[in-house]
Amino acid sequence: LVLPYIDQPFLDRIAVFKNLFDETIYPPLESVPKKYAIIRRNEWMVDSADIVIACVKYCWGGAARTLENAKRIKKTVILL
Repeated sequence: LVLPYIDQPFLDRIAVFKNLFDETIYPPLESVPKKYAIIRRNEWMVDSADIVIACVKYCWGGAARTLENAKRIKKTVILL
C-alpha cells in the first residue's frame, strides 16, 4: 500500500491495513499540499518502479496521466 498522505481515516483503520498489506509506504511528500499528493505519489511510484503494470479504462484522469508519464520516461509498461 502506497499512501499519498496519512490522515485520520487511515489511522483509524491502521490495524485493518496491517492485515491486508505486507507493507505500507509513505513517499517523501511532506511538503506537498494534500490537493496534489495523489498526483505526486503516482509520479513517485512510476519514478521508483522498474516495470509499470496498468489497467487504464479511460484516456483521461489521473491513471491515464500516470500511464502517459511512464511511457514518456521510457518505463517498461504492461497493460492489463
